[in-house]
Amino acid sequence: MCVTWFHHQRGEEFNSFLSKYCGHFHQLYLQITSLFPPSLSAVGLPPPLSEELSVAALLPMDALLVQLLPLRPFAEVVLGTDQQRSVEWQLPQCLLLVSTLGHLAPQPEETLQLWHQGSRFPEETPRLPIYQAVMNAFRLCCTERLVPVLLPGVMTKGQAQGRVSLHHHVCVHLCASVAALPPAYLPALVGKPRRSHGAREHCLLGAVLQADSQTALLATDVWCFTARYGTAELCLQHTLLIAQLMELVERFPPSRAENLPVWRHGLLRALSPDACHRLRADITALTQQALDGWRDGGYRLGQVDRVVEAHPVLQCTLRWLLSITARLVKAVDHNVISQPCPKRARQESSREEEYSRYVQMAESALKALQALGTQDTATTAPSPPPPPPQWLEAKLQELQALIAGISPGPRST
Repeated sequence: MCVTWFHHQRGEEFNSFLSKYCGHFHQLYLQITSLFPPSLSAVGLPPPLSEELSVAALLPMDALLVQLLPLRPFAEVVLGTDQQRSVEWQLPQCLLLVSTLGHLAPQPEETLQLWHQGSRFPEETPRLPIYQAVMNAFRLCCTERLVPVLLPGVMTKGQAQGRVSLHHHVCVHLCASVAALPPAYLPALVGKPRRSHGAREHCLLGAVLQADSQTALLATDVWCFTARYGTAELCLQHTLLIAQLMELVERFPPSRAENLPVWRHGLLRALSPDACHRLRADITALTQQALDGWRDGGYRLGQVDRVVEAHPVLQCTLRWLLSITARLVKAVDHNVISQPCPKRARQESSREEEYSRYVQMAESALKALQALGTQDTATTAPSPPPPPPQWLEAKLQELQALIAGISPGPRST
């Protein structure tokens, strides 16, 4: 009994020590993972050496990860809702969440609630449910999905079965986690969205209906597996969810501008063809009204805010066009831009601009002659400067005659 108490006390002391450094461990895990393949920022080493170093570095960290799972500070830093990471840490964060999923099955109920339910009370530090965090992390790995990076496949008898894409890797581990998930958590995984403190928990529904097609496909794959694996209670949740989606059409008609935020996240794809056609017609009509009002107002730039508020698609399109314009302006050489400008100015110059240009040239030349004469008379050098050329006076008289002969033309009264 004394030995058990001793180990319990030492365990609490160790956990208290670890709790102080959860943020440091999280950053260390991301940094070390980013140094090895499949990270795009991995150090260029021979494959055998890289694999050996990776195993030596990541295995101990994976063992420490298991010890950190019951700690609330660690869950809060990993599942935090407001995290700004560098691009090279997006994939390591996704892999950390996937690895965490693989270790949750044998954990006690308190630890499962900590990772699966997210923050539930105002006094808690906001954190996402882990399934939603995985979907968000996968969505942010845009470059890794495009390259694509390859990861080891499922282990069979200690050997990885080939190399697979990030989608395949995450999907397999998500489905394995769902298969081991207690039934009590399944309705929350696919059920109707609920408001949790710090974030809206959409689970698979939100992931299926969001804009990124590859993330939506990942969520669809997991949802299909869940539907096949689920119980009768889960089937009931699916039926209720579909019924609630149909009720949205009547309760929040898109013909009213204040209801457009309900339909802005691709919710149309979840409806029947008839309902989808009706909603698209209503949204298009509302958008056309906003554009007609802008046209009637003379397409004033100050009215753009009211126009884009009428429909989020217009706002996204405008931002996209402005972003492209900004990139083009930065990319084009300024010399290329400036070369056509004088040519176009000469082609489109008016009569008044020609007068102004020639008068400025004449004025500059006369001022230069005046300054030259002033220098000659004001010099204090020992030897006097040579006198102005004899023809200067005659030329000045000719210029005076030319100036007197210039007529401004008849004035209109």
